[in-house]
Amino acid sequence: MRPARLPSALFLLSLTAWCSACAQLTGNVTIINQLDQPMAGRIGKEAFHCEPKRSWSSQHVKPGEQELAITGQPAMKVTVAEGKSTIVEPSGTACFIVADYRRQYGERSTGEVQIVERFEQQKTFAPKQPLTVAYGERLPTEVPEGTPVRRLQLVDCPALHNDEQLAETLKRLP
Repeated sequence: MRPARLPSALFLLSLTAWCSACAQLTGNVTIINQLDQPMAGRIGKEAFHCEPKRSWSSQHVKPGEQELAITGQPAMKVTVAEGKSTIVEPSGTACFIVADYRRQYGERSTGEVQIVERFEQQKTFAPKQPLTVAYGERLPTEVPEGTPVRRLQLVDCPALHNDEQLAETLKRLP
């Protein structure tokens, strides 16, 4: 005697419902320590430790409003975007750009760096497009032509709106 078979559509619907219930929605958080001393604390339920002038990242922070508690500092609220990068620079004194290096790759390389977004002295922000190179990481040696190569880059605040100065600085970065 053969066991009864569920119709394919019903099985797929059940599997989809089960997977959706099990899946955890997450957001990416990068905390950048611009201080001269280590920084430690929690964002949501996740603990972090970050050395001076370094960053800490997690791809497993629950989306929505989370409390960021840094030892020795008042807690602050951070809105974590689902599936996107949320950047936290608790001092709020630094300036950043998102640069796309895709024009430096492929047969038709121009060497140009495109400045996609600018962030001036904000404690938290979320780039509109996904970052494809982690903060502080080196650029890849090869990518398929036309592929975005977006990286968050710390820049001097006086240079933030000077495209020529930024372009020169960005060309020299690894």
